[in-house]
Amino acid sequence: MSVIVSHFIIHELIKNQDPSMAPNLLDLEDPIVLGLAQDIADVYIKKTSVMWGKFRQGGAFPTELISYTESDSSDDQFTLLTSNSMTRLASNMSGTSGTGGYICFIEYNYRGCNRLLIAMIKNTKGVKLTDLIPQLNVHVDISKLYQALEVNVNNYQSSIGATSVIQSYLGFISKKGEPSDYFQSAFSCTDNVTPTVAVKKSPKALEAYLKQYTDSASTLKSADTMLVNYFKDNLGSVVTLQRINEIANAFLPEDVADEARDGFLEFAKTEDWQLPDHFNAVKGAVESMSRISFSSANVSVNFDRQSLGVTTCEADEHKPILFDPNGDKLILKDLSREFIQAIEQELNSNS
Repeated sequence: MSVIVSHFIIHELIKNQDPSMAPNLLDLEDPIVLGLAQDIADVYIKKTSVMWGKFRQGGAFPTELISYTESDSSDDQFTLLTSNSMTRLASNMSGTSGTGGYICFIEYNYRGCNRLLIAMIKNTKGVKLTDLIPQLNVHVDISKLYQALEVNVNNYQSSIGATSVIQSYLGFISKKGEPSDYFQSAFSCTDNVTPTVAVKKSPKALEAYLKQYTDSASTLKSADTMLVNYFKDNLGSVVTLQRINEIANAFLPEDVADEARDGFLEFAKTEDWQLPDHFNAVKGAVESMSRISFSSANVSVNFDRQSLGVTTCEADEHKPILFDPNGDKLILKDLSREFIQAIEQELNSNS
């Protein structure tokens, strides 16, 4: 799916100096200019490491962004939005180990959504700008992208006034070793994907990924069981996306194993799933996905879901709890002697 660029401007953030501001937007009719904008956007879109978040309430940048989107989104207004952002970036970088670089502001449409990408690339031999205008064809790969923040503007607008949990509309990447707090702070960013949300999303993401390659119910169930056990073994500790990726690899069909290997890492980072690189295996969230609980006026049950089988499946014969779909019955097996005695005592007392 192609990237349709509508606005592009480059300013320069300079250590211990006022930022160098471009007076005008770049000419998108220039193939070198358009190619650079599309290249930067493509690198971000193909990201495999991202933090997901939202805006802090009352921040200057989100307020200005809404004002821009609610206006006619003119070239002058876009330039003003970016220059105000540069002033905050310069102020926030002061006193940090950040060294600055070219700050590219790109407004574009991708997958039916309007987006704003703010990306930092360094002044290197491969990046030649004159008066903040690219002069040569520049190939920007992930090694040249030091910071990047993308706002899904449509999703952000939809989130305003929402009272329920919303999907993250901010994605952020940072090169290892590059200070990032000042960059995020300048744009009023904060985390949005909590550990509880990540725990609950992970099994669904794993299933959705594997379903691209197999429709085997037993394979999907086994993968889910391994993931849940991984969480249970690390209850209250940090779990990693890399380990979940290894679980996904283990259940890929042989005919696609080489081709699809490690594909879960990119899949899990998409807007649909937004999983972080690592998160805490929150006890309550893990237990809620590993146990089945139900209460009514007369009955209360709570058991590990791996104990549950179906009477119509021979492979489940060994399981201690069986559901009979024909009779709508739940059958308990392998009862402890103490439990049996308690039942017998209750029955005898009522006879």
